[in-house]
Amino acid sequence: MLWDEDEIDDSLWMPLIVFLARTRDEGVHPALVWDLDFRDFMLMQGVVRKPRPFLYVYKHVESRRELIVDKDGSPYRYLPVGTHGQFRSTDFPRAV
Repeated sequence: MLWDEDEIDDSLWMPLIVFLARTRDEGVHPALVWDLDFRDFMLMQGVVRKPRPFLYVYKHVESRRELIVDKDGSPYRYLPVGTHGQFRSTDFPRAV
């Protein structure tokens, strides 16, 4: 765990909120994101990748799919390659 329970506040949800707002500007079909609300996600973990951006891993409560974003709301995907795997940036439609 990368933060204590006392440290959990609204700022941990801002990357997800920014991602959801950006989907409309990034060519994601409105039907795919219309019903998405940040309250429908669980914060699962954070990923430290110094010097690359810190990543936030959220999981949707119904679909159980993970969404990985950086602090700017840019989406990433996990690739299970090598020993530890890699996180690569991805496009918004693929992330949804």
